[in-house]
Order: sequence, then structure tokens, then C-alpha cells
Amino acid sequence: MFFIIILGLFVIYYAFDGFSDLYQKASKFSDFKAKNTFNGIEGAMNWMVLCLISGTAICILPRQFHTAIVENRQEKHIKTAIWFSRSIF
Repeated sequence: MFFIIILGLFVIYYAFDGFSDLYQKASKFSDFKAKNTFNGIEGAMNWMVLCLISGTAICILPRQFHTAIVENRQEKHIKTAIWFSRSIF
């Protein structure tokens, strides 16, 4: 993660002359305004819900991987998990 931050700072301040230069060059694209607006309250709410779902997935999916792959060392564990999930629902 530290490397990604260093890379981002390198691009912003070495490849471009800061945030204002980067924004100015990006604004020359024809679809810049359409891609950088929320299109009203509905678009903003959709964006916020998408961010919430993405944040939840970031928190939950590693646990799902650990439970499904790491903790299931034998086939009988998978069969037990399938039986247990069917009995709950």
C-alpha cells in the first residue's frame, strides 16, 4: 500500500505539475463533465449505495474466502457446511 501512495505522488508531482495541471489536462477530454457529475440526487444516491456495498464487500469477502477455502481441509467439512446451510434456510 505504501508503494501505491508513493507511485501516486510520483505521477501527480513528477509526470504532471500537481493536481491543478492534472485536472486541467483531464478536462480537455470531451466526456470529462459527464463522467465527473452525479446527475442529480438519484445519481448521487446510486453512487453512495455502490460505495457502501463495495466497502461491505471489502470487509466480508476475506472472511468468506477463509471460511470456504482455508478452514475446509477435508471433503466432509464441505458436506457438513452444505448440510448446515440448508438446515438454516
